This record gives sequence, structure tokens and C-alpha cells, in this order.
Amino acid sequence: MLASRVGEAIAEIRRARGLTQAKLAEMINLEQEAISRWERGRRAPTLYRLQQSSDALDCSVDQLLQRGSKHLRFPVVRPVLISRPR
Repeated sequence: MLASRVGEAIAEIRRARGLTQAKLAEMINLEQEAISRWERGRRAPTLYRLQQSSDALDCSVDQLLQRGSKHLRFPVVRPVLISRPR
């Protein structure tokens, strides 16, 4: 689910910058098909590629992740006290 949302964010920002998938791929030294897989949610970029993409798209990694996860719900984790048997 996160992969598809991050992919949507990459596609949205890429289009807003007037870039093709091929041009973005060239800018970060990657195959165009990899960009396509990200944008279709088939694969998620690594942190390294996410950073490269944010540099090429002139945005922050946070912007890609926030746009990509704006509708995600994360579970609240609370500590649980476990008593030892006596």
C-alpha cells in the first residue's frame, strides 16, 4: 500500500515539473521501467533512490512520503505490563 501511494506522489510531482518517466530515470541513472514500476505501485524505491528522486524533483523526501502516506493509518502501540508468575 505504501509503495502505491509513494508512487502516486512521485508521478504527481514528476508531472507537475514537466518531466517524463524517461527523463527522471536519466536524471537518477535508472531504467525508465523502474520509474514505471514505482508509479504503478509494483515496487517501492529504496531510501537511496527516494533521496535521488527528491533531489531530481526538487522536493524533500518528506514531501514524497507525506503525499504518499496522507491517507495511511498507523496502529497505536502501547506498552503492555506482563506480570511474572509467582
